[in-house]
Amino acid sequence: MSPHSSRRHVSEGLSSEGGVSPEELRGAMRLWPTGVAVVTVQDDGVPHGMTVNSFSCLSLDPPLVLISLQRGTRTQILIDKTGLFGVSILGADQRLLSERFATAAPWGARLDGLTLCTMNTGIPLVEGAPVRLDCAVENSMAAGTHEAYVGRVVALHALDGSQPLIYYDRTYRSLTP
Repeated sequence: MSPHSSRRHVSEGLSSEGGVSPEELRGAMRLWPTGVAVVTVQDDGVPHGMTVNSFSCLSLDPPLVLISLQRGTRTQILIDKTGLFGVSILGADQRLLSERFATAAPWGARLDGLTLCTMNTGIPLVEGAPVRLDCAVENSMAAGTHEAYVGRVVALHALDGSQPLIYYDRTYRSLTP
């Protein structure tokens, strides 16, 4: 018997009723501070993007990141179609960009007038973001209402010493020295 064969998921045997509600989980997760990033994609020359905080580094070797997007959003649909995405981790002075990418907008309008850059894949990234990651989808998985994507980082740009934009309890925060 392998050391892992006796593992079982805690949720086994639990019904969907009587568990934690979406509102309870949302309230609890508001107390988890996160960085803020913009995930971008492009299709037929039209760029699109959205603000996310469900982003993390998954592996250093190979270089993999994880993002989670609600199924049915334009960004999620286009990542499925193209197999590529970019992540621009926003700095403390980029709150307006976060808000811009978090609101409803016509196709491609969120990036209108912004200075963009590209790296290896040609996916648009936010110029001036302290960290920019150019990614190719390695794997994806349906997870509840969302699609989780594992992306291989094929190129990156990072500025040392920059301050991150932080989101906590429904408001933006900053680090204090």
